[in-house]
Amino acid sequence: MALSGITVIFIGHGSRRQGSNKELATLVSQFGKKHLSYRTVLCFVELAKPSFNQTILWEATREECQKVILLPVFLFSSRHVKNDIPLVISKVRQAYPNKEIICADAMKSSSSLINLARKRLQGFCTGNLEALLVVGRGSSDPDSNGEFEKIARLIFEKENFDSFHSAYVGITGPSVAEQLNLISKLRPKKLIVLPYFIFHGRLVDELNKTLQQFKKSYPWIHVEMTAHLGVDPILVEYFSEHVEKILLGDETNTLPCNNCHYRPEVADISTKVSGVKALLWSVRHLYTHSQAKPHEYPHANLKKHVLVCENIDCAEKGSKQFSRRLRKFIKNDGKQDTIKVTKTSCMGRCGEGPSLAVYPDGVWYRDVTIDDLDEIYNQHLLADKIHEKCVDDIMV
Repeated sequence: MALSGITVIFIGHGSRRQGSNKELATLVSQFGKKHLSYRTVLCFVELAKPSFNQTILWEATREECQKVILLPVFLFSSRHVKNDIPLVISKVRQAYPNKEIICADAMKSSSSLINLARKRLQGFCTGNLEALLVVGRGSSDPDSNGEFEKIARLIFEKENFDSFHSAYVGITGPSVAEQLNLISKLRPKKLIVLPYFIFHGRLVDELNKTLQQFKKSYPWIHVEMTAHLGVDPILVEYFSEHVEKILLGDETNTLPCNNCHYRPEVADISTKVSGVKALLWSVRHLYTHSQAKPHEYPHANLKKHVLVCENIDCAEKGSKQFSRRLRKFIKNDGKQDTIKVTKTSCMGRCGEGPSLAVYPDGVWYRDVTIDDLDEIYNQHLLADKIHEKCVDDIMV
């Protein structure tokens, strides 16, 4: 039973696979059993319930709750950690200014994760012409990809492999297939593959299928895949230490906005010009505070802004071609100053893509084909006529 007035909220990404969500629930349960004086809660950003925005708001309304500590269970500082979570925190802080809300940063290259990865590698390395391939999810955020490369290198430095390689299953490169092709030319006797994922999901299964095909093509290379990081006492201890440091006033590994004295100004702006613009400013304020206010631009405003999802599901269905094709149309028609195309990470429509959205109209399209794309360009972008066949939602 919680007696301290402290609520610890674990925030997971969420998955359509209940097995992945249950893994996180197991981790939260183990943490809760170790810290009975805290109220321990689990929520998700998307694809599973309860949602993190409703959970944070509900906990803040409880009279017994005096302090809320948010623990994003994310390996890297993705869009959710940098933007979505801080935006919700900002709104809750304004509604309940008497409640202290502190959000930890993503897990990144903590020594605990390095040790957990090495634990998964135990028994695989014999030091005889062996290569290590560390596989990550991949992100449209360069900081996340850079952090992953750092982790892969740190793991290799502490082990006894002859060579190491890193690859990604989506968004960015090099892909797993590209790295396996390179590794085959180096002809190691043994290849150890470490899936750097906290939870088991579709990506781990797809990686395993790719490795099975590689084994058939290159039977002289012995291939083994370790378990994913998974739930482990090391992770429970990691989050326990994290909470203890926060309670002692150490905010070294918390989100920058926790101790940023410019944050109240951005939050105040959000009440005047809507959450969308406040979100954009929150992104920019990580780089500079001097431009974090509205100002007049010397060039003309855009007429249309197209957001194309290039996350894993949509990319597999050809969305990367969409961006290139639209830009070609725009260039050929001389519309570069009035129509802009931007690739995005997950837009929350996994399984329903390829997805794209057109603003300022607020029209979201789903299940878009190449033929549909041509119609969307000619009808919607040029003639302001919605392509009704693929409309998913209209945000007005």
